[in-house]
Parts: sequence; structure tokens; C-alpha cells
Amino acid sequence: IGVVGVWAYRAVPIDAYPDVTTILDRFIPSAEAKLGQVKLTTAKFYRIAGGTTQHKGVTPDLIFPGDPGDSETGESAERNALPWDQIQPTGFSRWNVVAQFLPQLRTRSQQRTAKNPEFRLMEEEIERYQRERAKTTVSLQESRRLRERETQEDEDLSMINRRRALRGLPPLKKGERVPTIENAPDPQLEESAHIVMDLLLLSQPQYHGKVVEQ
Repeated sequence: IGVVGVWAYRAVPIDAYPDVTTILDRFIPSAEAKLGQVKLTTAKFYRIAGGTTQHKGVTPDLIFPGDPGDSETGESAERNALPWDQIQPTGFSRWNVVAQFLPQLRTRSQQRTAKNPEFRLMEEEIERYQRERAKTTVSLQESRRLRERETQEDEDLSMINRRRALRGLPPLKKGERVPTIENAPDPQLEESAHIVMDLLLLSQPQYHGKVVEQ
């Protein structure tokens, strides 16, 4: 089975949050102070091959453009995150009809996404995010901070209007509320459908000439 998408880092363990006051009541009865909670990990997820999902997450066979490969927003970014480890794998039969077609699937997908302006916008957004995250200083000068905020708001509006233009929608003015667009196109979902179609045509030659991509 093939996996498409972006890196999955949000593979969290199973946690419990017992109340500290309740625990201490066993030893210090009638404690009135609220002492908060403590986070305890009670279980971890393991894949069928034996490896946990900690830190490494799940690596897609086909990675979409614009994926930052960012592990700083998931559980692995926590200071005391549990390390990756492995247990005895479960016996299972491998069924993989995808591996032999992966090079062709990647090539076709890359050719499509290179021409898709929605993916270009996604990549630009990731680049902006990475530039902001790379900053290590913040100005204490109010006028400079206000200019930076205005510049960021202008860039946000420009990105919104470029995306609206792709969808045939009129541009918004500064200060206008950004409306929710129902049934907005999902470029990643659409590309996933194209990949499934590619796999069908590559693995089942009898469908050539009988299937038309929409």
C-alpha cells in the first residue's frame, strides 16, 4: 500500500493527566490547595513492523511539494519526548503492488505539481514561515514593530488575493473579512486522485484508452 502526502510527526503516545491533589490526598488528607496535574505516559503506538511512531513519524512514499519536513510542531519537539524504539514485529504477509511503480508515479506527480499554481503558493507560504522561524531577534522599537506587522499583513492579503484570483474570485481590500469559501479546491486531494489514477493505468494496462482523467 502506498502513502502520499506530507511528513506525519504528530504521533503522540497515550497520556493520562491525574490530579496531583487527588494523589496527595492518600498521604496528606484534606489538602485544600489545588496543585494542578501531572502528565504520565501510559502507552505508545507501534506499527506492525515493530517500530514506534515516535520522532520518525510516517514517511510518505510520495511527498507533496511544500512539505517543510518540520518536526518542530509535533510531539517530537517536546523537551522530554520519548525516543524511537522497536519491539518484536507482528507476523504479516507483505502485499505491495505499488513499489514497482513508485518511480513513474513520482515523475508524473512532479510534472503535474510543477504546473499547479496552488502548489506554488503553498511553497511560498512555507518559505515565509521558515524565514520567520529563522529570526532570532525582535526589535523593541515600536515604530519598527508596527512597520513589520503592516508588511506581514500586506503579504498575507496578497497571498489571499492570489489564491482568490486562481478561483475566479474578486480581490479583497485591506481590512475586509476573509469569507469562508465553500467547496474550495483541495490541491493535495486532487493530486492524490491523479496518483491513484496513474497507479490504476500502470498496474492494469487493460484500462488504457478506457479511462479519461477529469
